[in-house]
Amino acid sequence: MITRRQRILLFASREQLKMLLGADTTLMDGTFSTCPRVKISSYADVIMSDFEPALITVIAAEFVGATHSSCYFHFTQAVYRAIQRVGLSTSYNNDNDIKHSCRKLMALAFTF
Repeated sequence: MITRRQRILLFASREQLKMLLGADTTLMDGTFSTCPRVKISSYADVIMSDFEPALITVIAAEFVGATHSSCYFHFTQAVYRAIQRVGLSTSYNNDNDIKHSCRKLMALAFTF
């Protein structure tokens, strides 16, 4: 659903577009709020983006067969924002045990 008039500009040569559409992995940034109604066939196996909830929803709807993956930087950023949201910032900065526990949570991204 488009709620505002927004445009996404993509500057690329024909060769670059062929490379993009033929890629197995696509990286996205959620700095946009809408998506154009133009359909582009992309058959990426993996879509990597930040932790933008709206973008994750769109990826799930538009790239049905693809696996969504988020980058580690944005994951740790989301964890730290949650630490701030629940009021643990002071404890995180002053108590090494709490900081260590929170960093263990961030390290979960490396487990299989």
